[in-house]
Amino acid sequence: MKKYFFFVIIIGLLGACSDDIDDKISKKTPTPPIPVPTPEENILITNTTDSNANNLGSSQTDFNANDLLSNHSFDKQVHISFSENTVTTDIIPNIAIHKDNAHISITSTLPNVEYILSGNSNKGGLKISSTHPYKLTLDNITLSSDKGSAIELQSNSKAFVYLPKHTTNTLSDSENHSNNYGQISTGTLYSIADIVIDGEGSLSIKGKYKHGIACNGYLRIINGDISVTEAIEDGIHSQNAYIGDGGTIQVNTQSGTGDGIRVNNGHIIINNGKYILNTKKNGMTALNTNSTVIPYITINSGKLNINAWARGISTTGILTLTQATMDLNSIDTALYGEKAIYINSGMYLLQATTGSTLESHEKIAFTGGRSILKSGASPKTPIDISNSGIFLIKAGTIIAMGGTPQDRATLSQDSAPTLIVNRNLQANTLLHLRENTREVFTFLTPVPFTYFIFSSSKFLAGKNYMFYQNGETQNASQEEGLYINGYYKGGTLIKQFTSKRGSNSVL
Repeated sequence: MKKYFFFVIIIGLLGACSDDIDDKISKKTPTPPIPVPTPEENILITNTTDSNANNLGSSQTDFNANDLLSNHSFDKQVHISFSENTVTTDIIPNIAIHKDNAHISITSTLPNVEYILSGNSNKGGLKISSTHPYKLTLDNITLSSDKGSAIELQSNSKAFVYLPKHTTNTLSDSENHSNNYGQISTGTLYSIADIVIDGEGSLSIKGKYKHGIACNGYLRIINGDISVTEAIEDGIHSQNAYIGDGGTIQVNTQSGTGDGIRVNNGHIIINNGKYILNTKKNGMTALNTNSTVIPYITINSGKLNINAWARGISTTGILTLTQATMDLNSIDTALYGEKAIYINSGMYLLQATTGSTLESHEKIAFTGGRSILKSGASPKTPIDISNSGIFLIKAGTIIAMGGTPQDRATLSQDSAPTLIVNRNLQANTLLHLRENTREVFTFLTPVPFTYFIFSSSKFLAGKNYMFYQNGETQNASQEEGLYINGYYKGGTLIKQFTSKRGSNSVL
């Protein structure tokens, strides 16, 4: 019995010593390997939700209550009816009228006058000079001038051009315009002052001399179906500003040399509306010929389809896109904002055949929405920002492809996690990124490129990811190359990495 007791004591002491030794040795828990799905495992593809951060750039709307017809009362009416070689009109005191066959000139000192145009003439035209704002109603008028502009508004008073519902109106000018009082009108519909167009009817314009619509003040389109079917130079040309609040605006300048919408010394604001621009030069341009003016282009909403032989949208100031839907194809740069380009919420399909997709000297920033960018072959790149500038991605879904940037600004490290791929990839190459079995994106390349960017709320910092090339999809559908459902399997694992904010490169 004593021997047994002694043996138990010895065993206990040895156990205690063993615990002391273990406590003094640092314990390491081995890192478990990252599970890699088998090549034949089906990975569920899920759609991408486009995230949004705080908007950057401009949100100007240029709202002006004085531009609303409802805030004016035009209670004096003058009916003007055109026929092939003559024009008839009401006679009202304080309104001087001069006729020359189907051409009519009106000089008025009366306030609150509405001029109602109707009829059809291939040799007619209208000139108005008024000391007060006036309303010009186009009531199924077809007017083709053989002596300059079809309608020439010669005073500094604002003109309200109204298109009544269910009316169809057509204007065309002559190939030569004469010098009137030291000034030559430059548009089929031309004004020295501001023009506001409203109504639910249609207006079709041909610009045989220079521009379709031209004004030396600002042009605002509130509503209406407006089409410039041809123009030797710009479809719509304004000196100070263009503001679009609604309507459908179609411009075709491919038979001429001009822009779709051009502001020489000011800004463009699109608050809403549908735009279809097919242009020989730029789709939209805002410049400054006066150093005191700061040009810019702000698109707050709307649907835009632009095909441009030069740049799609161009300004020497800041370009801001918010909550718009845009399908843009250009030969040169798609979007050019010399000072900055801000892309906020919305959907943007932008392609440049020979130029960069986005180009700025100072800043390019994304804060939301979905942007799919395609540029021409190297050295052109989808995002071209000067080396001293800022390239920032705060939120949104961004897919960009094209040539590899050389001596361009790199992505700011406080950006959202962004995958950057530098590889020679051919068209119809399947790319796939996932975290374990959670799919992040599956993308079929539409064109060959050497540079690829992907950023999305599905791509998170501090996670372990696997990037694949090739493979196959099953029961899947895509939008602009980005798969939104179905399954992915197979493929070659190119890189496995832990993500961080800013750039995550795959060479």
